[in-house]
Amino acid sequence: MLVSDRPASNGALVVLIIVMIVVLWVSLVMKLEVCIDLDGIHYQIFPIIRKDKLISKMEIQRYEIRKYGAVLNYGGRGIRLGIGRKWGKAFMASGNTGLQLYLANGKKVLFGTQRPQVIIYAMDEMMKLK
Repeated sequence: MLVSDRPASNGALVVLIIVMIVVLWVSLVMKLEVCIDLDGIHYQIFPIIRKDKLISKMEIQRYEIRKYGAVLNYGGRGIRLGIGRKWGKAFMASGNTGLQLYLANGKKVLFGTQRPQVIIYAMDEMMKLK
C-alpha cells in the first residue's frame, strides 16, 4: 500500500531530513577538477573522490572534443558510470561539450568542459611527448 492514514514516525522523518540535507550539501559543494600534465589526466571530484585519479597517457588511444546530450546520452548530469551506456563513464556539470577519451582497454570516458580549445591544446601537447 503506497498511501496510508498512519503518519511516519519522528525517527523516520529525522533520518529523511538528514539524508536530504547531506544530498543537498554534496550537490552544492561538488567540484570536478581536471589537470592535464605530462603523465596524463588527473581528476578528482570533491567530496566524492578526494584522491587524484589518473588516466595515464599510455592508456589513451585517441581523444576528441564532441557535443553530447546529457540526458539523451547519459541519463542526466553529474557522475555517470556508464553501466549499459554506449558512451561509457562521464563527468559533467553543465553545457554540452566534452573531451571524449577512448582508452586502450576499450572503455570510454567523457569530461565535460566549458573551454574545449584549452583542453584540446593541452591534450595535443601531452600526447605529442609520448
